[in-house]
Amino acid sequence: MILTSARLVEQAASDPAAFAELYEACFPAVFHYIQFRCDGTAAAQDLTAQVFEKVLRRLPDYRPSGAPFEAWLFAVARNTVTDWQRAQRLRHSLPWEALRRLRDPDPLPEAAALYSEERARLKAALAGLSERERDLLGLRFASGLKNCEIARVVKLDENHVAVLIYRALRKLRARLNGEAEVADGR
Repeated sequence: MILTSARLVEQAASDPAAFAELYEACFPAVFHYIQFRCDGTAAAQDLTAQVFEKVLRRLPDYRPSGAPFEAWLFAVARNTVTDWQRAQRLRHSLPWEALRRLRDPDPLPEAAALYSEERARLKAALAGLSERERDLLGLRFASGLKNCEIARVVKLDENHVAVLIYRALRKLRARLNGEAEVADGR
């Protein structure tokens, strides 16, 4: 979850030091979300930089009477990733670079083989989810946003977001357990 004050957001529009503070507060969540949505750390770094360039340019036009800052920020991030995916003609982007951070730094060969196998299973299971489902899971788990924050970003009711995430997780779990036909409702 990102904690920014309205005062900081207002100051950041004209004060480079305040923008740097806003950047430091928001960077980790935005970067993890983008890293979840695209394959590769380099691409995630480039896209995160693009997001903050857009934010810097557009911040003077931001009005808190509309969406909260965090919702506005993640809308910029989502749109940047979507535009990049269209340009790359990618249908599926998965969080493989993010998953690499989770492994043991010096695993035994058996553990490394198991990790590789689990990662491949997770990749296949995530590939079976829709773009919307992967997006919601990325906002929830890669960025650490709460359902109410996700609802503002995707412009849905908070309860609807909770149901969609629950269903996506249930489908992912079923795919991981070899129940793809059940998960697809067949």
